[in-house]
Amino acid sequence: MSNPVSPSLKDLPKVSLDLKSELEGFNHDCMKKAPTVVKDVLPSAE
Repeated sequence: MSNPVSPSLKDLPKVSLDLKSELEGFNHDCMKKAPTVVKDVLPSAE
Protein backbone atom coordinates (compact mmCIF):
# COMPACT_ATOMS: atom_id res chain seq x y z
CA MET A 1 0.00 0.00 0.00
CA SER A 2 1.49 3.35 -0.99
CA ASN A 3 1.67 6.27 1.39
CA PRO A 4 -0.42 9.28 0.31
CA VAL A 5 1.69 12.36 -0.34
CA SER A 6 0.28 15.65 0.87
CA PRO A 7 0.83 18.60 -1.48
CA SER A 8 3.36 21.24 -0.60
CA LEU A 9 2.28 24.75 0.30
CA LYS A 10 3.15 26.12 -3.14
CA ASP A 11 0.97 23.45 -4.81
CA LEU A 12 -2.18 24.32 -2.85
CA PRO A 13 -4.83 26.48 -4.58
CA LYS A 14 -4.66 30.20 -3.88
CA VAL A 15 -7.54 32.20 -2.38
CA SER A 16 -8.28 35.51 -4.06
CA LEU A 17 -7.58 38.61 -1.97
CA ASP A 18 -11.22 39.75 -2.19
CA LEU A 19 -12.49 36.50 -0.72
CA LYS A 20 -9.74 36.43 1.88
CA SER A 21 -10.57 39.93 3.10
CA GLU A 22 -14.29 39.08 3.25
CA LEU A 23 -13.59 35.97 5.31
CA GLU A 24 -11.27 37.80 7.69
CA GLY A 25 -13.79 40.61 8.22
CA PHE A 26 -16.85 38.37 8.63
CA ASN A 27 -18.82 39.08 11.79
CA HIS A 28 -20.29 35.81 13.01
CA ASP A 29 -22.22 37.59 15.78
CA CYS A 30 -24.87 38.70 13.26
CA MET A 31 -25.83 35.09 12.52
CA LYS A 32 -28.88 33.78 14.34
CA LYS A 33 -28.62 30.85 16.72
CA ALA A 34 -30.04 27.56 15.49
CA PRO A 35 -30.70 24.64 17.81
CA THR A 36 -29.07 21.40 16.79
CA VAL A 37 -31.20 18.29 16.99
CA VAL A 38 -29.85 14.80 16.46
CA LYS A 39 -32.38 12.47 14.86
CA ASP A 40 -31.53 8.79 14.77
CA VAL A 41 -33.90 7.10 12.35
CA LEU A 42 -34.24 3.41 13.08
CA PRO A 43 -35.41 0.92 10.47
CA SER A 44 -38.92 -0.44 10.79
CA ALA A 45 -39.47 -3.91 12.29
CA GLU A 46 -40.57 -5.40 8.96
